[in-house]
Amino acid sequence: MTSGKTIGASATGEQAGMPEDNVASATGDTIVAVATPPGEGAIGVVRVSGPDVATIIGRIIRVVGKGRLASRRVALAWVIDPETGEKIDQAMAVYMAGPRTYTREPTLEIMCHGGCAATEAVLTAVIGAGARLANRGEFTLRAFLNGRIDLTQAEAVLDAVRAPTRAGVEVAVDHLAGSLARAIGLIRENLIAVDAELEATFDFTDDDVPAIDRTVLRARVDALREQIDALARSARAGRIRRHGWRIAIVGAPNAGKSSLFNALLDRSRAIVTDEPGTTRDTLEETLDLDGMAVVLTDTAGWPLDNRRELAVVERIGVDRSYEVVKEADAVIHVIDGSRCSGDGFDTHRALISALTSDATQVIAITKADLGADQSLYARMTTYQGSALAVSAVTGQGIDTLRRTLGDLARSATRTGGDGSQSASVVVTNPRHVALLARASGSLERAVEGITAGLPDDVVATDLRDGLRGLGEITGQTITEEVLSRIFSTFCIGK
Repeated sequence: MTSGKTIGASATGEQAGMPEDNVASATGDTIVAVATPPGEGAIGVVRVSGPDVATIIGRIIRVVGKGRLASRRVALAWVIDPETGEKIDQAMAVYMAGPRTYTREPTLEIMCHGGCAATEAVLTAVIGAGARLANRGEFTLRAFLNGRIDLTQAEAVLDAVRAPTRAGVEVAVDHLAGSLARAIGLIRENLIAVDAELEATFDFTDDDVPAIDRTVLRARVDALREQIDALARSARAGRIRRHGWRIAIVGAPNAGKSSLFNALLDRSRAIVTDEPGTTRDTLEETLDLDGMAVVLTDTAGWPLDNRRELAVVERIGVDRSYEVVKEADAVIHVIDGSRCSGDGFDTHRALISALTSDATQVIAITKADLGADQSLYARMTTYQGSALAVSAVTGQGIDTLRRTLGDLARSATRTGGDGSQSASVVVTNPRHVALLARASGSLERAVEGITAGLPDDVVATDLRDGLRGLGEITGQTITEEVLSRIFSTFCIGK
């Protein structure tokens, strides 16, 4: 059908939409859901998809004026109660003929007045006309089952909805455009070729099929394993883009950690007093730094004297701060600039290094408005890292610290690489990471089998297992249970 297909007139003289084409549905029925968030708004969108869209349009849509409802043309229409014929709401309606739709099925979208009552009334009318309420993620599931998108693109839809910052949206859109699918597909195609050549040596043993060169075979399989590992190594950068760069703010009691936390957020989130030990628990907030999500965690103060026995609440607070540092991508080590002692700098720096070897460290010398001791600055010149003087009172150095953190966060999302397509792709989904690890392990066993001189059919078994792992990422090999688990995390209407 062409996009300009017109619809016949109703018996009332107003126009009804009666599309004639029905693209085969993946499940055979027609689904409906409200696609906009609940609550009061300018418009609410009710989305319908499936083979009975034509019938539903005929029962509930009456186009205003002399126009005709045409595919991919928005029309002003009345939504009609299918049982009584009464007008429910005036809306903009658009019919889209399959297969060039999100689900590859005939689709109707009704843009009615926002608000729970209006959208609920339209939803009820559509259900009364023959649709059923959609399950979570069922529109996107149909797009996958009908072959419009692969599973990585389907999962990217949810990532785009949930992304907290622009950087997260960019990764999701990149995956939605097929970057990860193409990278996985290329590896998979090459692995299929290797497996086919290997299987030919034992499937046709009576024919003149030359034996495969095992040195070449090992090199090819190992190269594919390295490409898989390169994708897996991008997971940290992908996780930072998707969920944010995690920063722990640590230091001695009353060093100014909570004041710095508030200053970076530009609002009073943490309680600040002159009494040491005000913060007893961790406090987490997300800061958007020019499109990068930075997750700040304020922590309980670390004692200056490790030999001092801590009270129970203090001990719990300190232990929790240790766990935060272990999981952090970066640590802001806060030093009270008004004290030449440096508030246990050497002790705490050693503790940070013991808790995490990978985290980026930044020193924030606080209370600059009180006049920092110059000897303290002299000690910091030997430290290999960023050291900034800041004041939560005057704002000195706060913008500089924000820029520094943003630059470091962006640097942490760079994956490097060899210029290949897979080198520019980042993995963000834990499911993908686990399957890449499985595929890599299978190919590693294949390489070991080749080296050990194991029979070709044994090596081929490991290659096929690697193929299955890659296929589960994109959806070529997937179970109903896994699909159900994935799409159950979607919202209804997506």
